[in-house]
Amino acid sequence: MATDVRNCLVAFGIVLSAVACSKSDAESPPSKAGASAFKPIPINVAKAETRPVQRSVETVGSLVAWVETVVKTEQPGTVARLRVDLGDSVTQGKVLAEYDTREFQLAVDQAEADLLSSRQSYARAQATVASSEASLRRVKDGLSALQAEVARNQSQAEWYKSELDRNQELFRKELIAQRDVDSARNGYNTALAQLQVAQNVLGLHPEQVHIAEAQLDSDRAALRVAQPRSRAAKPCSASCASASRTPRSERRSTARSPSGI
Repeated sequence: MATDVRNCLVAFGIVLSAVACSKSDAESPPSKAGASAFKPIPINVAKAETRPVQRSVETVGSLVAWVETVVKTEQPGTVARLRVDLGDSVTQGKVLAEYDTREFQLAVDQAEADLLSSRQSYARAQATVASSEASLRRVKDGLSALQAEVARNQSQAEWYKSELDRNQELFRKELIAQRDVDSARNGYNTALAQLQVAQNVLGLHPEQVHIAEAQLDSDRAALRVAQPRSRAAKPCSASCASASRTPRSERRSTARSPSGI
């Protein structure tokens, strides 16, 4: 126990000695060698002010449009000039591209040539219909003539028949020769043949009317087919590709910039 107290007192004395030495060293003035070891540090002083600071960030990515629309033309053709580019802002009705008008001009020339040919064909068809109508009228009007021809041949045959009977009676009375009877018989036979021909022609008249009517119907159908169209090919103007409101059903997804084409 006494030894422990003695050890504690020795340790306390050592601590007090160290503190005294440190205090004496701190209170002693610095030497010249120590003063030369410390140098002043330069400091820049500026007035504080408020100003905007621009910040930039470099990155890699893709620009995606909010609304993407495909502009389509009414008919195909060769584009001769583009008036806008990707990303340009356009409004409804603005001309976007111009066609090459040579193709449309050739189409117009061809359409005009076809129209002229159609008109000529239509004129020929009209003439054919007029001829068929006249032929049908002649066939119908020929009925009375055929009936009159049959009546005339019948009357002539009856006269020759009576002439033959009279000559036969005179021959029996030996007043005329046999050749007179033969001549009367030949005349009667010729009249009968002519009557038969006239009756056959009269019998064919309904069929001739039917044929003429069928021909007229056919010619009228050809006339309707040959009738020229009233409207020729209408060319698109050189700048018919313009911006417009595309219906929702015709929209397609295509890379475009916002508010661009």
